[in-house]
Amino acid sequence: MRQFVEIGEAANAVRRFFYQNEADLPEHITKRLQTHVEQGGSPVDLIVNFTESVYANRKALPAEASLIAAGTADLINRMGYHDRLEGRAPAMSLAMRRDGGEKAATGVPWPKADADPAPKGEFEAPAEPEEGTAPPPAPAPAP
Repeated sequence: MRQFVEIGEAANAVRRFFYQNEADLPEHITKRLQTHVEQGGSPVDLIVNFTESVYANRKALPAEASLIAAGTADLINRMGYHDRLEGRAPAMSLAMRRDGGEKAATGVPWPKADADPAPKGEFEAPAEPEEGTAPPPAPAPAP
């Protein structure tokens, strides 16, 4: 179980994961995190974006991502960052621990997946065009 005591520790774990896995991450996650990691933005925004991105895409990411994000969700919840992800942080942490392969506490089963909070759409992978349909046309250049 990954637990973080303070924001710097959590942000460093996210940065380390990003740099070690950047080439294997889906493009939409790389783009979202790159700005926060490389331009040294707010560590709170970094861990919030990481947590939401991993939660929304955890089935496509290595278990390590889910376990780090579960720890960042716990820190976000403890510290009250971003209103505890609108109160979703504790349930998100449990879902990511379950999906990351952690063993549930003795006598306490993991919550069922159908009870997990819905991911925020802005963090999910972009929709693939339906088979047989053309992508939307590029916008016309400005005059």
